[in-house]
Amino acid sequence: MGGALALALLMSCGGAEGGQEGAGAGGGAGWAVERSYANGGVEVLLRLDRSEITTAEWAQLEVAALAPEGLAVRLPAAQQAAAGGLQVAQTRTSPPALQEDGRVRWVRRFELRPFLAGEYEVPGLVVAAGEAGGGGARAAAAEVRTEAIALSVASVLPAGEEAPALREVEGPLPVPPPAGRVLLFAALAAAVAGAAV
Repeated sequence: MGGALALALLMSCGGAEGGQEGAGAGGGAGWAVERSYANGGVEVLLRLDRSEITTAEWAQLEVAALAPEGLAVRLPAAQQAAAGGLQVAQTRTSPPALQEDGRVRWVRRFELRPFLAGEYEVPGLVVAAGEAGGGGARAAAAEVRTEAIALSVASVLPAGEEAPALREVEGPLPVPPPAGRVLLFAALAAAVAGAAV
């Protein structure tokens, strides 16, 4: 009975997670910034999970495009997302997914990490869509440009505290003796003590 209840809970949690991941371009929650752009029948949703982070954290940026079936979408590359001074630590691209309204959803997520405290921005990005031909995407049928998003990065040090000074590098530590040698010395000491007794 208890095992069946635990299995039911796990299945319900997995179903909820899958539903959130497969939401449409306008679905999902937990995003601090959401901006929508459209041009030539292509809709782009730009989402940032946080607008303020510390130097020990990172922000997640999602670029989702909805385009008519038959168009090949070119999503921004990591170099474009890093143009505002942030480091792209990881890029994840989901395969195109056909939606109920007949359009195809293209999604790419970037994990953005700062190097120092300060004011950064997610730069304006370009999403292009063109008819897919035998030799790849042809001339762009539509191009959507997004606007920059500000991202504030705070230091993890308390206010007014200076960065810790670097200390001198200490010399190498001595290598401990192998365990076999320690056991040998212990056995010899026990034998000597036994002989003395």
